[in-house]
Amino acid sequence: MINIYTFNIITLGCRVNQYESRSIAEKLVSLGFEEKQRPDGCDLCIINTCAVTAEASRKSRQMIRRAAANGSDPVVIAVGCWTQIEPEKAAELGCADLVCGVGDKQKICETALDLLKNRSKKTLTELSPVDVYDRYDHTKPESIREFLKIEDGCDGKCAYCVIPKARGPVRSRDPEEAFEEARALCKNGAKELVVTGIEISGYQFGLTDLLKRIDGIEELERIRLGSLDPFMMNEEFVSGLASISKIAPHFHLSIQSGCSRTLAAMRRRYNAGRAMEAVERIRKHFPRAMLTCDLIVGFPGETDEDHAETMRFMEKARFLHAHIFPYSPRPDTEAAGMPGQLSGHVKEKRLHEVEDLQKAVSFDLLNEVINKREPLPVLIEKHEKGYVFGHSDNFIEVKAKSDEDLTGRTVFALPSSAEGEGLCGKIV
Repeated sequence: MINIYTFNIITLGCRVNQYESRSIAEKLVSLGFEEKQRPDGCDLCIINTCAVTAEASRKSRQMIRRAAANGSDPVVIAVGCWTQIEPEKAAELGCADLVCGVGDKQKICETALDLLKNRSKKTLTELSPVDVYDRYDHTKPESIREFLKIEDGCDGKCAYCVIPKARGPVRSRDPEEAFEEARALCKNGAKELVVTGIEISGYQFGLTDLLKRIDGIEELERIRLGSLDPFMMNEEFVSGLASISKIAPHFHLSIQSGCSRTLAAMRRRYNAGRAMEAVERIRKHFPRAMLTCDLIVGFPGETDEDHAETMRFMEKARFLHAHIFPYSPRPDTEAAGMPGQLSGHVKEKRLHEVEDLQKAVSFDLLNEVINKREPLPVLIEKHEKGYVFGHSDNFIEVKAKSDEDLTGRTVFALPSSAEGEGLCGKIV
């Protein structure tokens, strides 16, 4: 098929957005489009927006404006969570030809062709329902590590979160479809699958059962899980994971706070004690496990002592990395109207304090790995300027000297020094 138009997709936010963008790209290519890595000169620019924080919404608006300012005068399509919850504001920018939400994103592929042939001078807004699971076809991996989406939506009632409004209720993918896509991705070159969704703990057809099926795919080397709610990390679930041979010993927990009082105000389903039990339970069943997390600082009403409790929790939990965000009010959420809203100065101060603590913890963990003098299994993701780069099974970034391109292979590397957030090592 002859390529007729060029396109670029700018993706903000989570792994689900990244998965959906790759699926849209795959569909466009099948229709004859050619993908470009930069928007410059493209006929079509798609911005897959995010709304999880105020900063994410700001960046979404910025990217839409920037795409429209491209000198090639591209057709601009804005999709995603921000456009779902604030479609009027997206249309008011006057920069997009089409504003969609999160429902049926793949329909924009056909719509894009119509817009390229018959452009309107006004912004079209088309929001699809978010009450069914939208099927995405993604079988051609872009890299060694690929995302596999199995679920959408969230039934949680967290006081700070706008995502249930954007994504709707929990809908789960048919397990047979999920397995077939996993198998196709692996047959086409993927070695590691990251099983993801908005809230995979809500998967309605048996998460452990699905993972056991995927575990049997011959070409697959690792299964990694997306963000996990500490509430679901009970003994039955964690021990079940430990029985699956290809599960990577790395888990990302949606902790949000290490203070029980703050967690109650957030309307989370656990307290700090249960969150710490989840951490300890994982390490019992996965002795080499590295953990990462999400954390919000400066939630309304958070006192100095609440903040100190979170600091003590983080010091004890010892996460390899943490995504730390200052609280920002989101539209139509309970927390936006709560008393005790903290100043930007206080939130920034607490953010830096947790970041400094986390850097120290990460440094100690990496040096403990070095001092063990044990080779790490590293799946190589790229080769560049005489070095190979990849991640260990427990998600440590590793760089090693190699004249040979080992991309797609698992090698053993002996760590020798820390560099940035990862390790340098020697292939053994």
